[in-house]
Amino acid sequence: METSINTIEIGSIEPKMAELTDCERKFLLLLANDLTNGEIAEELCLTLKSVENYKTKIGDKLNMKGRDKLARFARKHPIELQHWHK
Repeated sequence: METSINTIEIGSIEPKMAELTDCERKFLLLLANDLTNGEIAEELCLTLKSVENYKTKIGDKLNMKGRDKLARFARKHPIELQHWHK
């Protein structure tokens, strides 16, 4: 029974993952590891403004607002993010 629940959960987030770009998935993985905006900017070679833009775009795609919600999502689905991350 537990396997089918996990399969359903994974299946339900696949459409959301498919909408994200590779860089957006990497961004979420970094966010899940509690990196600051500055650290994420450095890791992805972005400006701080671009980091803010990524958060907004990802939030729109996942229908979530706020860094904390995105980080919780990423922490809940690290395997799926890594699977989709190329």
